[in-house]
Amino acid sequence: MMSESTDALHPSVSVPEREPLWWRISILVLVASAYLFRFVQTQQDPDLWGHVRFGLDALRTGSIARTDPYSYLTAGLTWINHEVIAELAMGLAYSLLGPLGLNLLRMTLGLATLAVIWTTLRRRGFTLLVTASLIMIAMFAMALHLIEMRPHLFTLLFFTLTIVILQTAERRGPRVLWLLVPIFWAWINSHGGVLAGLGVAGLWTFIRLLQIGFQRDIAPSGRLREGIRHITPLLAGLAAALITPYGPDLLAFLLRTATGSRPEIADWQPLPLVSGVGVAYLTCLGVTLPGLLFSRRRRSVPCMIIYAVMALAPFLAVRHLPLFGSAAVLIAGEHLNDIWVRWRGAQDTRPGQASRLFQYLVIGTSVAFAVASVALSIGKISSIPVNAKLYPIRAIKLIRDNVPAGNLAVHFNWGEYAIWHLGPAVKVSLDGRRETVYSEELYQMNLRFMIGHRDWDTLLDEYPTDMALVDSRGAPYNLMQCKPGWVMVYEDDFVALFVREDFPYRQALEQAAPSAVIEEDDLFFP
Repeated sequence: MMSESTDALHPSVSVPEREPLWWRISILVLVASAYLFRFVQTQQDPDLWGHVRFGLDALRTGSIARTDPYSYLTAGLTWINHEVIAELAMGLAYSLLGPLGLNLLRMTLGLATLAVIWTTLRRRGFTLLVTASLIMIAMFAMALHLIEMRPHLFTLLFFTLTIVILQTAERRGPRVLWLLVPIFWAWINSHGGVLAGLGVAGLWTFIRLLQIGFQRDIAPSGRLREGIRHITPLLAGLAAALITPYGPDLLAFLLRTATGSRPEIADWQPLPLVSGVGVAYLTCLGVTLPGLLFSRRRRSVPCMIIYAVMALAPFLAVRHLPLFGSAAVLIAGEHLNDIWVRWRGAQDTRPGQASRLFQYLVIGTSVAFAVASVALSIGKISSIPVNAKLYPIRAIKLIRDNVPAGNLAVHFNWGEYAIWHLGPAVKVSLDGRRETVYSEELYQMNLRFMIGHRDWDTLLDEYPTDMALVDSRGAPYNLMQCKPGWVMVYEDDFVALFVREDFPYRQALEQAAPSAVIEEDDLFFP
């Protein structure tokens, strides 16, 4: 049978005896404490306000919005929201527990991802020390996603499950591939990263079909049956990915937009090696690649190719780094474990004969780390800080208190912050939803306004823009001061607010501007 032949790729590992309870608990507490210490505080993301708002809207109305009520430029355009499940989860978490709920949701998704990796490695016979070390490396590489409450967390979890399922299919046969069907359905309705899952599953299946085709020791009819067993679940998963509120159009939309450039979005830029994320990448690569090179174990060709593809992916967009971290530890882990067991010897990997003093030292260290992590997390997990140097807090408060309705030209990164505090009465020109709601023409027009490039004022001249909130350190600030018919009503060391001379609420804004101050509550979400 084909499943028996694939098992030959993965000979059994020499598994040491079960580690003593004190050792298992100490290591688990240390890893959990490290996760809590590093990720208890959410790092602010510009899209968080929008994700929560749209999720709350869907919960309130019981339906998915097809038109956009928050921008004055999108009339007649269809809003293709490909993150419905993620936003519903975020809206529900916020409605139940506020910022604490969002933090708990984020940490739960991250823990679930790491738990999948931990359980998978342990079931394959990995020593506890190797497993814990790989989890720490994975956390380091995944930090870009784990630290922010974004739909990317759903992609990280589903991608990890996909890699595990593909590896399991090599060991136990293709029947397990049917688990990809519900995963792909939930994934495409949670985040556009489903393309990564479909890509690696398709790549793996293609290579497996080639391998099956070259197995001359099996009759052609047997190879055909085995090929069908492999490809049918993938086709069913692809069909499940077409079941969305937008039908098959959503998958076509994602394929079309995934290839576009996003120069204004940091995590769509190539991985910079001389940076924190670069160090995370090199660490992950430097630890896992030697395992693939020096292991005694036979290597799975499909998994090796997936490893290579995911290792290159961050150089297309840094947002792929967490996915590489997941794939790397799962694919290279068994080879690293093999090297470790050979180097130390099975008898040396067991801490059962350790002295009582060593046991007390390990237990005491883990307990102390856990207590310190919990102490430092008190207060952090129940709030999400807002950086006053990144968001126009005072200007938005000024508009909220003095402008009952109007149209606001705003920077890309401030759009969803403005939507939360001002919408839908005050509508924005642009926000982080990008091509899901804005046409390419509208989007490019907004970018020209944001950077003060050629025809920068088309947004002001050809559309009913009442107010313009610009960075006081950029070119639009100088251009707006020279723009006929516009006056500045507010300025601080970060932003400036301009309005049309005949704007009905101009006087109210000018009179209230001196009293615009930041209070303590303004420094925390929402």
